[in-house]
Amino acid sequence: MVWICWKDIRHPEAGGAELVHHEISKRLVRDGWAVIHLVPGYKDCPAEEQIDGIRVIRIGQGIFNFYRLPVYFWRHLRKSTDFLVDAFISMGSFACLTMPRTKAAMLIHHIEDTKWFSQTRFYGVPDWIMPVFNVLGYFVEKTQLFCLALFFRGRVITGSESTAGELCKHGFRRRNLRLITYGIATSPLRELSDSLGKETKFTILLIGPRKAKRPLQTVQAFELLLKTQPEAQLWIAGWGNESEAVKDYIEKHGVRNVTFWGRVSDEQRNQLLQRAHVLCTSPLREGWGLVVIEANAMGTPVIGYNVPGLRDALAFGNGWLCEPNPEAMADKLQDMMKLVNDKPAEYELLRRKCLESARPFTFEKGYEDFRAAVSLDS
Repeated sequence: MVWICWKDIRHPEAGGAELVHHEISKRLVRDGWAVIHLVPGYKDCPAEEQIDGIRVIRIGQGIFNFYRLPVYFWRHLRKSTDFLVDAFISMGSFACLTMPRTKAAMLIHHIEDTKWFSQTRFYGVPDWIMPVFNVLGYFVEKTQLFCLALFFRGRVITGSESTAGELCKHGFRRRNLRLITYGIATSPLRELSDSLGKETKFTILLIGPRKAKRPLQTVQAFELLLKTQPEAQLWIAGWGNESEAVKDYIEKHGVRNVTFWGRVSDEQRNQLLQRAHVLCTSPLREGWGLVVIEANAMGTPVIGYNVPGLRDALAFGNGWLCEPNPEAMADKLQDMMKLVNDKPAEYELLRRKCLESARPFTFEKGYEDFRAAVSLDS
């Protein structure tokens, strides 16, 4: 089985999509499949290596080599491939069109759409040329989705009803769409009693300050909250391409009570999730929203924007949706703080619901969904 993807799990900017690809592939290897990930490379990477039994073949470096992948696949792998998984992330390889419809599937986590104009970045592309890529990318994505919807008759896999609905609007047939569960690397707590105690002061957690997540909007919501709740505090964990911009904003505007944790291990992240009262996330759109389920697994509720993908994860995770602006998020934070301080029993009930809702989201369940979606057992 060959997977054509934008990145592999060891890419410096690997994220949730790459984790999903890798965890499914690990289980395919476990069950006897020979799995190849065909991807563009990155600086100083080996051209080929084995990772958890998966053969990773890297062609060139950077996004400009993405379109070399279908050529390599056609020349070297197509005849020996039992099944192709062609991942569409912003743009596609069209390699799926070279395989019989029963021997290929597309995997589409989300559609960038207007996100191209404000948030999309490519590894290795200078900032000064990004606006050109953004405009081109928007129209290329629309055109490619139209063509794939017209010519590809195989199965199309995605992770949320929001994305499925958007794909239908782009011309994909609903009968060809299959939903899979996105697992999380975090094991849910057995009981809330296993959680570390919450902070004395109302604490908001922001994870992964990357441009695509619009962390500045969460900071602005916190800034508004401080006007009426000066004792609240904000924790920022992880490091991303928007970290410096966030630091500059906080310094320039004199935002108080902010702690930067920097890069943290998985164990440290889980500890921060347990100690914080709420996690906030403010992207323009998501494929799903893994961070919501990860927070829920630690018994922590989430406030997030009512945008495609994220609303699906929040619906499962008993989270609180708000309109996509800092003012609306600040209002929800005010409500959450009142719940924590004035109705602790209700807050504990919300935490318990969050914890229980996270239990079904395992990589094993995602793998079972994937096998059913592509009919590997038929």
